[in-house]
Amino acid sequence: MRVWGGVALVLALVIAIPLVLMNPRTPERAAREYLDALVAGDAGVLKEHLAATPDASPVGLVDAVLQGAQRRVTGYDLEGVSISGDTATVTSTVTWSDGAKPGTLALAAHAEGAGPLLARSWVLDPVALQSVSVGVPLGADHLEIGGVEVPLPEDAEQARSDAAAAVPDGAAPEAVALLSGTGVVATLQLPAGSYDLAAASRNGLVRGVPETLRADLPGARTPSRSPVMLTMELTADGEEAATQEATDLITQCARSTTAAPEGCPFAATGSDASEPGTWEILTAPPGLLTTFDGVDSWLVGATDAGEARFTPDATGSPAQTVRFLPSVRMVLTPGGELTASVDAEAAICVDA
Repeated sequence: MRVWGGVALVLALVIAIPLVLMNPRTPERAAREYLDALVAGDAGVLKEHLAATPDASPVGLVDAVLQGAQRRVTGYDLEGVSISGDTATVTSTVTWSDGAKPGTLALAAHAEGAGPLLARSWVLDPVALQSVSVGVPLGADHLEIGGVEVPLPEDAEQARSDAAAAVPDGAAPEAVALLSGTGVVATLQLPAGSYDLAAASRNGLVRGVPETLRADLPGARTPSRSPVMLTMELTADGEEAATQEATDLITQCARSTTAAPEGCPFAATGSDASEPGTWEILTAPPGLLTTFDGVDSWLVGATDAGEARFTPDATGSPAQTVRFLPSVRMVLTPGGELTASVDAEAAICVDA
C-alpha cells in the first residue's frame, strides 16, 4: 500500500508540475480577458476590473449601452509586454468601429502566488475608466444612453430629492423656476467611445434632446472638457399641457378684483394698483406657441395680442380696455410637473 501510495504521489507530481509551470496566467492572458470583454461589450467583466472613482458612477456599464455605442472598440492587437519584478504593462493597439485612427491602451498587471512549484499568476490591476460629466435638468428622472434607460447616479438622484423637498407647498412659480433651472451634475464612467445621451422623464410631457458624449481611452492625455449640458423638449402632450396652463392662468387672472392683479399679463394703466373692480377677457390671445428657454423651462407666447377690460367698482369711473401680449414661463419641477408663471419682463400691456 505504501509503495502504491508513493507511486501515486510521484505520478501526481509528474503530471501537476508541468501543468502548473507550462500553463501560468501570463500578463498577456490577463490583458486579453479584459480586451475581449471590451470588444464584446461585456459589462460584467469590465465591472470586475473597474477602478472605483470618487463621485463617478458606473450606471452606464450595461451590455446594451456598450454594444450600441456610436463609436466603440471593435478589435485589438497586443504589441508587447514589459515586466519588472512583480509588475507588468501590456501594451495594445485598439481599432474603432468607425475606422478612426487606432489608439493605444496600456494595461497594468501584478503577479501573485509565486512559489517553488507554482509559476507566477498575473492579475490585471483595476482599470480607471475616464469620468465624463453631464448637466442634468432637475425635472429628469432617468437617463437614456443609446436609447437604453439607465438610472440617475445616486448623488444626482439625491440632489433631485433634496430640491423637491426644498420647494414648499404653494411656493411661488418664480421660486420653482429659479430652483429648477440650476440642474445637477452627474459624472459617469464609460469605456472609450461615443454615446448618444439624453435626460428623460416618464411623465410623457417632455423628451430628452440627445447629445454626443465622448469618453477617451484610459490614460489618454486629452484636454479637460466642460460638462455636456442636457436639455429636454416638450412632447405634443407637453405643448398641449403648456398652452392649457397658460390659458388657465389668463382665465384665473380675469377673476382678479384689482386694477393691477399680481402675476398677471394685464393691468389697467393710470389706475391705482389696488383699485377694486372686475376684469373681462374680450379677446383671448390667439395662436399660443411654446419656445425653449433654457435647461427645463419654456415660454408660451401668442401670435397676436388679446384684449381685456377693467371696470372699476366706483360709480362714474370709466372702464378701460387694454391690449396684452402674454408671456407665460413653463417650468418642469423636480417632481416632474409643469408649473406656470407670467414672465413680467417679456409680457406687454398697452391701452387699446
